[in-house]
Amino acid sequence: MASSQKGLFLLFIYIDFLTFATASIMSICIFNPWHDMALAYGQQPFTPSSFVFDFQRHMADIAEVWNDSAETDRIEPWGWDYFTKQRLIKQGYDASLMPTDEDIETLRQLSHRSTFMPLLHALRNIEGTTGESRCLDDERECTLSALRGMMMKAPWSSSGRGVRLVNSENDINWARNIIRQQGALMAEPYYNKVKDFALEFHWNGRKTEYIGSSLFTNSGYAYTGNVVASEEKKRSMLGKYVSLQTIDAICDKIKMWCDATFLPLHIPTPFGVDMMLIVEGERMLIHPCVEVNLRRTMGYVALLLYKKIISGEYNNNNHFLLTNETNENSVYHFRVSANGGKWSVSEQGMESGQW
Repeated sequence: MASSQKGLFLLFIYIDFLTFATASIMSICIFNPWHDMALAYGQQPFTPSSFVFDFQRHMADIAEVWNDSAETDRIEPWGWDYFTKQRLIKQGYDASLMPTDEDIETLRQLSHRSTFMPLLHALRNIEGTTGESRCLDDERECTLSALRGMMMKAPWSSSGRGVRLVNSENDINWARNIIRQQGALMAEPYYNKVKDFALEFHWNGRKTEYIGSSLFTNSGYAYTGNVVASEEKKRSMLGKYVSLQTIDAICDKIKMWCDATFLPLHIPTPFGVDMMLIVEGERMLIHPCVEVNLRRTMGYVALLLYKKIISGEYNNNNHFLLTNETNENSVYHFRVSANGGKWSVSEQGMESGQW
């Protein structure tokens, strides 16, 4: 194989999943941002919105970040769901390289927000944490007097979609509709948030491995960017707010809990546990389990981007806006535009010690 063909990967630029006219494909990497919404539908008919199609087209080449030329005969999507699998099969890809329908259903059930209520309860035993969540499965529980000021979250949703702050009867009608569609709804207090962050892990089919922290930003409920830096630098930034011993205790308990809970899951996958720094009274506390995304995350992408920058394994293209010599002490900013799906990594906009 010519050197230019090593590590060949497939980027899904169009919704119809363009095929490669070559037999030398080493790995297929896919950005399928409809994944969380597809999980809500299971094996029922599902069509992503035009907004999601556009976002996928604009962001498709981000899948290059997790392409591993050492891996062969693998399909690596953002996350596995029945819709993505069926589209691949219709395009002629080998179903033996994909999870079974039963394994995808296991991932789907584990991805339900209620799965992680026991994890939150276990993490609350750690000093310096807070947070609560309850699952509603009866429309009659959804009243404005009972839920005003609460955050409502659909069981299968992410990135700000399927999340509402209850202020009106319109929000209550939305909540009842979610229960009719998905069978349940999560209700949580609205917190005085200071910062967002996450811990990123990998489930290898047998055990949970910690792979790094993620310091990220949102605009409203929409993700906008990540700190790209060494783990030492990110821990230093986190340590300005909370005890790193508390972070480490949370990490250890997550690994232990997931090792037991994910045993039925035969699909190896990265996953992220989103958290918040919040103020209660005069104390800075950690909400240790805002949500769990059982798939690749932008925090996971940021970890890989840092490795590529430090090793020099990146192309100086329109995504990497780097002007200075890279070093391990630098702090970079991974941005995703909120209005159409373009991504970049730059040295601007992320002062050391800030996010």
